[in-house]
Amino acid sequence: MIDSAARPFEDIENFRWGGMHGLDEDIGRRLFSSLTAKSYRILVINDVMGNISSKHDRCAVHDGQLYHWLHGEGAAEEEIDEMVWMTALPWHSLAVIFSSEPDIDVGRCIAEGRWSDLGETVEVIFGAYGGEGFIHWTPD
Repeated sequence: MIDSAARPFEDIENFRWGGMHGLDEDIGRRLFSSLTAKSYRILVINDVMGNISSKHDRCAVHDGQLYHWLHGEGAAEEEIDEMVWMTALPWHSLAVIFSSEPDIDVGRCIAEGRWSDLGETVEVIFGAYGGEGFIHWTPD
């Protein structure tokens, strides 16, 4: 999903927070806080088990996988909570916040696999430890 050559993932050990025993119940709140902290941020969540035939206006398919997205403007914390719990699996979860531009066509960028066009990676949350926990990473 993310072009590793364009992102500083060599510092992945310097993650901000993480946890064991499944998802943190505050992930939705944390994502909402970060997503709405500045203008033009976009949250993209991978829905590896999502039903591609029932996609809606804020999702796109790339390489056979469904991705949902939300813009920070107008986002609701409850909507993010629902997306997190709907898409998180014991063995896979991935949410990325990008700092983007106001006129970016998110669906097209996702469908065409142009991840770097979505902007700078602000945060990444992903399942870890064989599905027993998660890591929250930021580039700072």
